[in-house]
Amino acid sequence: MVVRWDQKPPTNAGSGPVAIPTEQPPKESATVKPQITTPTPASTPAPQLPLATEKLAQDTPRPKYEPPPTTSIMAHAFSSSASALDKMTEKLRISLARTSAHSHERATMARAILVLCRSYAVRRSRGARKMALGLLDEIVDDDPNAETLATLLTAEGELHELGAEATASALARLVNMLENDETNAGVHASLCRSLTAHSLIQLVLHFPGTLEALEQDHESALTQAFALAEQAIIAAPEFADAHSVLGRVLLCSADPEAIAVAHQAFCRALTFDAEHDPAMAGIATIELNNGNAKQALVYADHIIKLGSGVPQAFHLRALVLSALNRYDDARRDIERALRQAPNAGLLHLDAARIALNLNDSRAAEIYEQNARILLGDDFENLKQMIFANGLTAKGSAI
Repeated sequence: MVVRWDQKPPTNAGSGPVAIPTEQPPKESATVKPQITTPTPASTPAPQLPLATEKLAQDTPRPKYEPPPTTSIMAHAFSSSASALDKMTEKLRISLARTSAHSHERATMARAILVLCRSYAVRRSRGARKMALGLLDEIVDDDPNAETLATLLTAEGELHELGAEATASALARLVNMLENDETNAGVHASLCRSLTAHSLIQLVLHFPGTLEALEQDHESALTQAFALAEQAIIAAPEFADAHSVLGRVLLCSADPEAIAVAHQAFCRALTFDAEHDPAMAGIATIELNNGNAKQALVYADHIIKLGSGVPQAFHLRALVLSALNRYDDARRDIERALRQAPNAGLLHLDAARIALNLNDSRAAEIYEQNARILLGDDFENLKQMIFANGLTAKGSAI
């Protein structure tokens, strides 16, 4: 790998604190450490950021919910009930406790747990991933792949935080695995390469300053991401993540042919996992950019109904709702995404555009200042793209 991952990246591309224009500062989670302060000047009250009103919901009804034609029983079981995964986990732990060490029965259960823990059904939210890590810890002495998968899930959790330092940390963790040949074949090799490509794409789109600190430019990072995506498919041709990440790389291109191939990649991913969030987000992105906002909303709603806890899911739906002129609903979703990922400059730019559409110029100005600090030299180009052509969904899908 060419990536220099051993350097500590800067928190922001620029310098100085940035503010989120909300009446109450967002609460910090246990794993996310926001770098953005929320000052509220005494002389100028913070702007009100209302959520969607009942009248708006009545005036502009949502399209009928239409999930994809095929469903993953495993994913549906976990998403339909908040306690389903808890019950499944507890049953597995009890069964493990009743089996003797190194027995054939325990080895069989360990393999089943590995399959379960690498499924997207238990990777789409922080809580489910935490349970998966707990299960893997139970079988670490029974299967050497358990520790490898735990490291991969930890890196993916950092990527889902959508923060500059967390993304760089995930990249360091993954590159270390690649350099030490910890995953050289099969699904885990594919997942490792898929997540490494994902981390490079995320740095390109959301954290260009961190990418520069790692001595990478956009072109080289995307070239490496494309190569990693191809390697991921070779390692596990029927693994949905590999095809989805290839689609994500191709979405970074403005070439219509590349976008068409990206759509094919996302569709292939869904043939292997009918409820793979990144593939559905990719198709929603393409539908939105093609002017099919109502169809994009079907996918965006479905991803959130499945229990996705990543900020990109709410960012995507905010952009779709904006395209449908439902700006109050869009603001609600973009604010939720920003509370989860306060250092993602692209989200601040999209939030500024939404605020302008609501005639909230003060909030728009604050969001734009935040984006300028976070995006650094890339700010003007991204602003021109978003404000001239409308909001872009690329960052939400990738």
